[in-house]
Amino acid sequence: LAKGTAAQVLKMNTAANAPEWGNLSSDFVRIQTTSLGSPTTNWVVDGWVSATYKHYCIFFDNMQTASNGGWWYGRFNIAGSTWTGSDYRYAGNSAYSGSDGYTSGNPDNYFRLCQNSTDNNRAGAGRLMIYSPAETNRYTFFHAETGGGDGSTNPHALMVGGFIQKTEALTGITIIDNGGNNVNSGTMTIYGIKG
Repeated sequence: LAKGTAAQVLKMNTAANAPEWGNLSSDFVRIQTTSLGSPTTNWVVDGWVSATYKHYCIFFDNMQTASNGGWWYGRFNIAGSTWTGSDYRYAGNSAYSGSDGYTSGNPDNYFRLCQNSTDNNRAGAGRLMIYSPAETNRYTFFHAETGGGDGSTNPHALMVGGFIQKTEALTGITIIDNGGNNVNSGTMTIYGIKG
């Protein structure tokens, strides 16, 4: 087998009987990585939803607000603006320190993402899946799995799912602190998934 060209990968041919060079699939593509530059009460990351991708996956890392033991919440953006109406409906399970409980908003003006610690070693991380946010004929569904620390030394995990009760296309996401404090740090890596 001769060498391939730049950016090609070794893969099996369609008959599965010999290797060949080919291009990587572009069905799961990193769109952007954004790190918060300075503390803000509303961390807005907008303009990444397009018709190119059907679904999106956001990986969060080092998420931290100024409120020790508080929560970081999500809101979606519509036409470039943060949607603050009570149109978020979600339910999930919240667990920490050997106990767990039910969490829900039905309706609410945000959705929960993770409990927060101001300790750098326990800053939150996780994943948010967003389904068909560019469509305008139905609600956009989402689910999140996150982990972090609470205000003391306890680990915290959250699994939540729901939808925004709007049929407008979404354009981005805004992260806030549940008490109105600053979001101090974080990184979002956004991937598009073709449907």
